[in-house]
Amino acid sequence: MQQNNSFPAETSADHWVAWLRQQAEQQPDRRVFEFLPDGREVADWLSYAELDRRARLVAANLQSLAPEGSRVLILMPNGIDYIVGFFASLYAGMIAVTAYPPQHKRRDWRRLTAIVEDCSAGVLLTDEDCLGSVTDWASSQKLSAPVVAVAAAPAVEAEAWREPRLSSDDIALLQYSSGSTGTPKGVAVSHGNLLHNVAMIQREMRIDASDVWVSWLPLFHDMGLIGLMLTPLYCGSRVQMIPPPLVMQQPLRWLELIASSRATISGGPNFIYDHCVDRVTPEQVRALDLSHWRVAFNGAEPIRAVTLEQFVRHFAGAGLTVNALAPCYGLAEATLFVTGTPPGEPYATLTVEDAELALGRVRPVDRGRTLVSSGPINPQMTVRIVDQHHHRPLADNEVGEIWVRGASVAGRYWGRDKLSTDMLAAELDGQGPYLRTGDLGFVHDGQLFVCGRAKELIVIRGRNLYPQDIEATVQEISPLLTRHGGAAFALETAAGEVAVLVQEITRSAVSEIRSGGNLDGLVRDIRSAVARDHDIPLHAVVLISPASLMRTTSGKIQRGAACQAYMLGELTVVTQWCAEEDGKSQAALPLPEGDAAGIADWLCRWIAAETRVAPAQMIPDMALVDTGLDSMGALTLTNELATRLGIRLPSDTLSRHATITELADYLATATTTEAPAPAWQEGAL
Repeated sequence: MQQNNSFPAETSADHWVAWLRQQAEQQPDRRVFEFLPDGREVADWLSYAELDRRARLVAANLQSLAPEGSRVLILMPNGIDYIVGFFASLYAGMIAVTAYPPQHKRRDWRRLTAIVEDCSAGVLLTDEDCLGSVTDWASSQKLSAPVVAVAAAPAVEAEAWREPRLSSDDIALLQYSSGSTGTPKGVAVSHGNLLHNVAMIQREMRIDASDVWVSWLPLFHDMGLIGLMLTPLYCGSRVQMIPPPLVMQQPLRWLELIASSRATISGGPNFIYDHCVDRVTPEQVRALDLSHWRVAFNGAEPIRAVTLEQFVRHFAGAGLTVNALAPCYGLAEATLFVTGTPPGEPYATLTVEDAELALGRVRPVDRGRTLVSSGPINPQMTVRIVDQHHHRPLADNEVGEIWVRGASVAGRYWGRDKLSTDMLAAELDGQGPYLRTGDLGFVHDGQLFVCGRAKELIVIRGRNLYPQDIEATVQEISPLLTRHGGAAFALETAAGEVAVLVQEITRSAVSEIRSGGNLDGLVRDIRSAVARDHDIPLHAVVLISPASLMRTTSGKIQRGAACQAYMLGELTVVTQWCAEEDGKSQAALPLPEGDAAGIADWLCRWIAAETRVAPAQMIPDMALVDTGLDSMGALTLTNELATRLGIRLPSDTLSRHATITELADYLATATTTEAPAPAWQEGAL
């Protein structure tokens, strides 16, 4: 049937249940979601009416298991069931808590259990494929909440569904930022926050129902859920969804789908654009048509001018224009979107003197640090730059903390009254409440420039990581490392933001060195543990003398001072390791098929190049979990092997083999054509 593109239609709905029910009645056959597991063929889809019907069916079952207001933890990979599960939670009058299925026992299980305990989840919602793993995890953690599968036949029919009494102020979603396992904090986002934010995105990005979206971002992430699920749904656009691991393995599939579907909107964090430049060849670029891609948004982590320049230059032959690139800024506490570059307009940059910027002053220069604007301030949100110490407003071209006020800003953190007051209810000139973002920036010519962070977060591939968590992991490794004697911090490099660890050693370690020992194995163990438990590579590990780490008079670690001392070479270094800048140039090596020893050598060199260590440090008997390879590297390697060997490999191939040698032995005789096993890699975002 002919679809009306004058969307969104006028609506009086003040919550998502009423809104979706209205669309299901007015435009029941409008297809809004299509899921393509391989990036090529549609396996499942939803129209407004089908989403409404399936949501009511699952919601009726949820209502039979828990009271209204209960928290529903969603534990499944991207797909149609995830969308149904999210809306079923709202249709049941409950609060959706977006997450992913438990896989990695050391990393995922602890974090998910901490979330369950923080929000007192009343139901664990999954799909049929993950039902076994979720049930095992819940049983092992002694969780009392029932486990329910979206696609399982419920005990009640959709007609048994009771429409909840909701208002715009009711909480719809708890967004837990990725990173912390010990003290997770859930942003309580209301129905009104969500409706305001998606309407603002629609206006600012000039979206209508004729737009076609391609989404690969995980739905537990605010950019994936709100930016690429709720926004196109609100706008009546069609979304083609592909699994995140597929794009990590084969970024070309993402671009091919954009080309074949003539998609107009897609994007992701800064790293995915670098990944495409690294992995898509000039020959493959020439086969693409990206001329209709009008909004290539970039957000969720620091945006680098060189990334944008390289991406548009690399894909110019496919018809991509510089005006398609749309840097933006947002955060979970503001639901998602705060500012963005309007489509069709060139993004703004500003080159400033770095030393002056560090002092809070903006001094434009011809050569220096180039910052990318996150777009002009829009009338829907009040954005102020504030002196973070004295809480006074700053003028244009002065650096301070970014404060935000508007109907998209969440009212509280779940169960954290003091934090809510401190961060979400600040006042400025007698007005409020303002969100204190913890990000540093300035306004220049009406454009918002984000240039750093006041808070000690490390942002890698769109994920917020807490330095305390990384430090705690490291200090559990060996008694040779001083308890509460480490500092993890972010460092801006030519390759983007990276993580560095500075760690004190004990006097016993000093004695061991004096006796002829070395700490090379300890450094390797540190890198392996951080990659295994936090799924990020460390850029540098610096072991320093006992009692030499910067602390306040009360004994608190001064991470900023440690970072400055590292950059100035002022640490009392005992031993250190730093990633080799040119390491990846070693990776273009032929893979000897059928030769286990040759494959093992190739694997050692490839992993050494990916993790940026000297090839001599990677030996065939090394356990794969100890190589320092993170999940994105593992997915990339799996695809590289499958492509070179001409076979299909499960996405969890590396986790099935203990050592490099065992993996090489398997690959030497592998002729498998088995379908890739479903996998979720939380570390990608």
